[in-house]
Parts: sequence; structure tokens; C-alpha cells
Amino acid sequence: MVFEAWGVGAVGAQMVGVIGVLALVTVVPGPDMAVVTQHAIAHGCREAARVAAGVVTGLLVWGVFCVVGLAAVLAAAAQAYAVVKLMGLLVLVHAVLSLAWLACVAHAVSAARSFFERPRVRVVLERVTGVVLIGFGLRVAAEAN
Repeated sequence: MVFEAWGVGAVGAQMVGVIGVLALVTVVPGPDMAVVTQHAIAHGCREAARVAAGVVTGLLVWGVFCVVGLAAVLAAAAQAYAVVKLMGLLVLVHAVLSLAWLACVAHAVSAARSFFERPRVRVVLERVTGVVLIGFGLRVAAEAN
């Protein structure tokens, strides 16, 4: 397997799977996308770009703290260090792509601002969002039982 040639073995293969799932979850709109969208509608593209940069900066700070916590473990295991180097590269690429994606969304939403400011459109969006969130809540409650 390719990962064995890099010296990361089964752990590396598992990490690639985890990264794939995390990348998929990141693309799905979440609270950060809602905040960027809200700022694009309310304040325009420049403010939304600032919020997007703040979201990505927060993710990078979180990542740095995780790496600092792993430093002691990595000092003792060379194979783990190789995995973390690969993960670091992927995290940086992901951060750049996330920032680019959020900036594109902010620009698109800002361009459609006049449409979203219409009272009728706002009411419809609020109702749809409410139904979706209630649906997710019911699904989570049903799965918990």
C-alpha cells in the first residue's frame, strides 16, 4: 500500500479515512457558514470576509494547541511524527481551501443581498430553517431512543 512506502502503515491509512470524513463534514454547512452568511447579508462582503478569516484563524489556533499537546508523544515515536507531518500538510491545505470557499460564499451572498433583504424572502428562509432544525432535533431524539 502507498502508506507503507511512506512509513506510516495502517495508522496512516486510518488517518486518511478520518481526514476524508472530516473534510466531508467541513463542506456541509454548519454554524460557521451561518455566521458568514448572516454577516454577508447584514453587513456586506468585506465584513463577511473578516468573519470567514476569523473562523479559519480559530481553526488554525485550535490545530496549533492540538499539535502542542502531541509534542511529547511525537518526541518518543518517529512513526507518529511522520503521520503528524502528513496531517499538518493536509490541515494547512484544508484551511486555505476553507478560507477560499467561505470567501466565495460570502461574495455570492453579498451579491444576492438585495434579494435576501426582502421581507417575504426572509420569512420563508426563517420558516424553512426552523423546519429543518426541528427535523434534525426529532431525528436525533429518535436515534437516541
